[in-house]
Amino acid sequence: FVGKRDPAPDFWQNTVIFFHRSWKCLDWRHFFLSPTPAVPSRFPDSRWPRQCVFGLFQKGGRRLVCAVTHLDFKTAVQVKSARIILDQLTDFSDTRTAVITGDFNAVPESPAGEVFSGGKGAPATAPVFKNTSTAPHHGTHHGFTGKTDAARHIDWILYTGRIRLNRHSIITDTFDGRYPSDHFPVLALFDFTP
Repeated sequence: FVGKRDPAPDFWQNTVIFFHRSWKCLDWRHFFLSPTPAVPSRFPDSRWPRQCVFGLFQKGGRRLVCAVTHLDFKTAVQVKSARIILDQLTDFSDTRTAVITGDFNAVPESPAGEVFSGGKGAPATAPVFKNTSTAPHHGTHHGFTGKTDAARHIDWILYTGRIRLNRHSIITDTFDGRYPSDHFPVLALFDFTP
């Protein structure tokens, strides 16, 4: 995996986990969603120091950027964070095939979702992302109850470039009658396109 900070901070961190026998990690980057992404920091209106991790992976002749993030709660901060992620992505790699996963703390139709999909507020040179989920959405945040609604569809997988969505699902399984998280995991399978 990439993205681990050592020594580990008091607050959480994001990591990208990959199967190293098949995929080679060529480069990775960790940054904060703030006015100063290179140093531990946050927006004044952020509740937490939110972050993002990119990994550039290669398998044969195929390259792919995978990212994981966790946005804060306020809409204005989410929009600024989405712009930072897209700006950092453009600077990070010349590949235009990418997947962004995370807890966005907003539904896909939110202003931050609009930035990722090339709408209002999107940087002019940024890639346009599609969401693996389509409306009507199934909720992903359930607070360990297993009960949710579309208004709680806050965990997304976004993609762009030379990949095609094969399958998307939300995993609602329990283990010994317990949920492993207060969010349902989101799964997407992709095929590379010629």
